[in-house]
Amino acid sequence: MQSMFTALLALVAPVPPQESAAKPAPEIVVTGTRLSDSKKALDACIARRCPPKEDIAATLAHAENLFVAGKYENAQNTAAAGIRRNRGFAAKLPREVASLFRAHARLSAHLGEVALERSSTIDMVSSLRAGLGNDNPDVLVGQIELADVYAKVFNVRIAENNYREIEKAALAIGNRKVEGYARFRRGILLASLAKPDYAYTFRARQVFRELADSPVPEHAAFAAAARQGLERMSMRGASPERINQMLASIRSAPPTARPTLLYGEPVDLNNARTATNAQSEGAVMSGTSMMSADLIEDQWIDVAFYIDANGLPQAIETIRTSDHYSGDWAKAVAKSIATRRYAPLTIVNGEPGVFRVERYTKTASMQVMTGSRLATRSPIARIEMTDLSVEPTASAGAGSANVPRPIV
Repeated sequence: MQSMFTALLALVAPVPPQESAAKPAPEIVVTGTRLSDSKKALDACIARRCPPKEDIAATLAHAENLFVAGKYENAQNTAAAGIRRNRGFAAKLPREVASLFRAHARLSAHLGEVALERSSTIDMVSSLRAGLGNDNPDVLVGQIELADVYAKVFNVRIAENNYREIEKAALAIGNRKVEGYARFRRGILLASLAKPDYAYTFRARQVFRELADSPVPEHAAFAAAARQGLERMSMRGASPERINQMLASIRSAPPTARPTLLYGEPVDLNNARTATNAQSEGAVMSGTSMMSADLIEDQWIDVAFYIDANGLPQAIETIRTSDHYSGDWAKAVAKSIATRRYAPLTIVNGEPGVFRVERYTKTASMQVMTGSRLATRSPIARIEMTDLSVEPTASAGAGSANVPRPIV
């Protein structure tokens, strides 16, 4: 189940440095740059040997267009080629080069290539460090991303140790915001393990309580998220009536402009848990739901919905599917979204809500089996999600939304 590791991450509004609708919704029109145009722009840039910064921007624009079009391998190859051309400029353009590695890592995740996801994330951190030094907040946040990747591939001990080291490093340079961010991520890690192993429950609550009670001003945003994390843990196994009571108390807070997830059930692709305990732990950590890994090639959907003023998802609709989409797992995604509860939102008069579009990919990790040198698909499928919504929020008054940069 994915409830803690994925849903709790959505509670963090500020990042450190860096099925029935209440009323008819307007027609959804998604617009964006044509693939032919982004390819032409990239080819022209390469042909004239444009400066690295322009090359990276054109590369990312085309890779992202390919991703939105469902051409994952082409997108990954485009990002990889951009890395080969520009990785030597990390000292001068650390953030830009890091964005190439970050894009490559996220594309690899959707393709189930966990080893490439990890190595590209390591290279992303190295690129930031090359130009910014070890103590720069962006480097520390990049290290948090790497710890997240270790958590997702079951390396719980490495991930927790990394979070702790980042907390210490941030505290040593006086950056309390990054310290709080790393601590909150550590709390998420422990909370995600609390369901299959209740020995983690006490430790998770302890971390969340430390943040919730912290007097440090820079911890304020994470203190609020930690309190919501404690509420979410108490909701586990609670009746629908009890959940609604707890959510009602949280909703008493003033409305916000940015959607903040308070509660949501995981995408349940298979009610039967067929994996080993270790694999089950990994499924929890990576935000997966387990089922047979058959038919995972070219399996993605785009789901659109609105969040109304009360924080309720409305007009949930699968607006696009891959050419070879099969099965009915889109229904499981819609069912999961329908259970979400967001904090109250400030909605412009006359608009149905805040518009969201999310890409879901059903994939399975590539792994080398014992006694073989060939990588094969894991029998455990998982869901990768990328938010395609315009950030920080997209209002739906005009009935249209531009597809943003989803993988940077």
